[in-house]
Amino acid sequence: MRLLLLTLLAAGIAGPVAQAQQSRDLFERAIGNAGAAPAPTPPAGGRGMFGVPLGPQAAPAPAPAPGAAMVTTYQATPEVTRQVREQFLGWVQQRSGAETAGQMRQVMEQQDVLALWAQQVATDGLKPGDVVDALTAYWVQNWQMAHGVEETTPAQVMGVRAQVAPLLARNEAFGKMDDAQRQEMAEMFIYNQFLQGSAWVMAGQQNNPALKTQLGEAAVQRFRTEMSIDLRALQLTDRGFVKRS
Repeated sequence: MRLLLLTLLAAGIAGPVAQAQQSRDLFERAIGNAGAAPAPTPPAGGRGMFGVPLGPQAAPAPAPAPGAAMVTTYQATPEVTRQVREQFLGWVQQRSGAETAGQMRQVMEQQDVLALWAQQVATDGLKPGDVVDALTAYWVQNWQMAHGVEETTPAQVMGVRAQVAPLLARNEAFGKMDDAQRQEMAEMFIYNQFLQGSAWVMAGQQNNPALKTQLGEAAVQRFRTEMSIDLRALQLTDRGFVKRS
């Protein structure tokens, strides 16, 4: 999976000076402390989002009992998409001001971020309409940023997906979400992924390794804070994530 790029600067919506400011704003939003807009993350009793840590050999989480399969898919509606977009833009405005939020809104009106995401992750076998796929892509990209890895293989991404599905399936709070809430959760992961990936790609284009280091540290902090997962302790394999020996 390539780190995703939202064509904020390529959209041609501002002159060079304003573009430089957009770039700084984008980096600031992606670095931050947690660096991600709020998503409806289900609680897990103080043990992170999933409530279970990865074992030394990344043993798969127990599957749901027969007849108790968890629904992770959703039927997207334009109404929910608009609500999520407004929530995301409101967060951008809170973090970086009305001008930056307005520029981001213009980009999101010109570019179908969700369609671009679907196109780019399709090569790894992921698809829209499932929280598992959105969280898989988000997790893999943050791991890439934490380790400075530009690309991963479809087999590695599918290995992570095989881990994410049962982890979500055993989360009772997630199981109580309705269709709209699952869509909201997935699309917020997608918007954050585009924002963070954009900052990473532009840091590379500007030949700024120090900024890449900052973005990697921000990814580590995000997952420690939001999911109680240490990205630096994980290795990505065709079996998904395993703990480094």
